[in-house]
Amino acid sequence: MFSIISTEEIDLAAKYDGGHFQVLKKHHIFSLLFVLSLRGRMEVHMYNFRPYNDRNWRMRERIRDRIIQGDAEKTVLRTEANELYHDIMPIIRNPLIGKYLIERMTLTLEDEDYFVGNKAKYFCGASGVSWPLMIDIENEWTLKDDGLWHNPEGQEVRLSISQADIDTIRRLTPKSTRAFSGGAGDAWMPDGARDFFDLMACDYGRPGRPGNLVSPGHLTPGWPKIINVGYEAIRRQAQDFLDQRHGNIMGDDMRKYIFYKAAAICCEAATILVKRYADLCSAKAAETKDPERKAELLKMADSLEWISKNPARNFWEACQAVLLYQLFLMTMG
Repeated sequence: MFSIISTEEIDLAAKYDGGHFQVLKKHHIFSLLFVLSLRGRMEVHMYNFRPYNDRNWRMRERIRDRIIQGDAEKTVLRTEANELYHDIMPIIRNPLIGKYLIERMTLTLEDEDYFVGNKAKYFCGASGVSWPLMIDIENEWTLKDDGLWHNPEGQEVRLSISQADIDTIRRLTPKSTRAFSGGAGDAWMPDGARDFFDLMACDYGRPGRPGNLVSPGHLTPGWPKIINVGYEAIRRQAQDFLDQRHGNIMGDDMRKYIFYKAAAICCEAATILVKRYADLCSAKAAETKDPERKAELLKMADSLEWISKNPARNFWEACQAVLLYQLFLMTMG
């Protein structure tokens, strides 16, 4: 039925009942496995997962039934940091602002956690949200008995936020926005753009929203480098360049010096983030009565302390390093 012509580099061309179909991309691995299994070239086995335990089930239920609560913590911290570093060039200012947040933002550790990493001070929360700028919450949402505003029933994602956080975000966001590219975007736009945005026909680029929400593009993080090299080696590479030119920066080295200085600050911030979680695990272990959980927390603390500077030694550390690198990127903005 199937005749495989070539499987080199996992590229596949096949004939089917006189017709032709081609799978030419390497990422079409499942098509290759499917054809090879039909040809009897290989056996495909399904992995049998172990039954879930009570711990996994509790976390599943909490995540499934979560209501994402927004807060203003990062809005406050970012505003404070901007006032502190306002006059510094952006390529240095932005890492310093991110480091300021990382040193002060609330870290949490849930009883069920195998890995650490929280985006906000509430479970599955969201910090520094722009909902109060985008939505007329007091007229469109419902104030419930828990003292929080809740988005309308039936919406796919359930959200909530306190009035205090709403007021703080609305008060501070204009200050914060002026510090970043969005402030310049609001100050000047192409002819006719403001008329369009004033029609509210498009959420993106609307004046008054953080950064105008116009994305400058995407980035591709260097995951293998974080896992296999570690933050300290990367920081050391940047610091060596800076040390070699201390007091003697010539020509085009100035641009490179600024870049490497920013890189060193970022690595320091990432190390601080991971170390803070290590300290959190140690503190939690000290107050935990269950010996099994205590041992687990101490092991987590040891691994976090290691990967705060060094490459991962095992699969758990690799997974944790990736998760915290993603959190780091989101926090740095």
